[in-house]
Amino acid sequence: MKTLSFIILISFFPSFLSADSQSSVQQLLTEGNKLYEEGKYEQAIEKYKNIISSGIHNGYIYYNLGNCYFKTGRIGYSILYYEKALKLIPRDAELIHNLKFVKNLTQDKVVAKKPSFLFFITIQLLNRFSLKEIVSIVSLLFSLTGLFAIFFILQSNIQILKNVTISFLVIFVFSAFLLSLKIKIINKKMGVVTTKVVDVLSAPSQDATLEFTIHEGTELDIIQQLGGWVKVKLLDGKTGWVPENSFSQI
Repeated sequence: MKTLSFIILISFFPSFLSADSQSSVQQLLTEGNKLYEEGKYEQAIEKYKNIISSGIHNGYIYYNLGNCYFKTGRIGYSILYYEKALKLIPRDAELIHNLKFVKNLTQDKVVAKKPSFLFFITIQLLNRFSLKEIVSIVSLLFSLTGLFAIFFILQSNIQILKNVTISFLVIFVFSAFLLSLKIKIINKKMGVVTTKVVDVLSAPSQDATLEFTIHEGTELDIIQQLGGWVKVKLLDGKTGWVPENSFSQI
């Protein structure tokens, strides 16, 4: 079996940070990476989380956190931060490998309901790109279509101009569909079980009937929140209520 791939050393200077803040972030990053290499994973976690607290949401920082939590044996938090990283760097091969590796260590083997082939392909395609990348691709398509339209207007070629107009409308509808679906995927509330064992109950009460039990690392959809309870749905469609402190939201 291929071994788990670990730390990525990165350097970045977000434009919204002042020079002093950039220096502070770089120092935290350097210290965090050094602590990781020394096997001081808890301290490295603290450094990386301090970077996130400064307002930076970087895929490689989440990736590093996932690695640290794996090293400390907390696979729930490891999956949590790998999933956060995947939203920002969806095509990173090492990240995809690590996430798959850790998911194979979870106790619950929940099998998701199979969607239609076309929907499955669409979701897989969207998951390969971040929202920012999809917006850039759509903008490029619109720009190219607009340039073609201007060219054929100048050439007084009405028939081709009609075809370009139809193409523009098709691209607009298709792009709107893809963007709305991607935004829906991003905004979908999901969580990862971060405690060892969780009893899933039939109602938001300790006295409710036990429906089933799930374990650390299991991913779930967040359906409803009520007091200190959350109604969740597993990938296989099972639903129930769990304490809100039994999982963390991706």
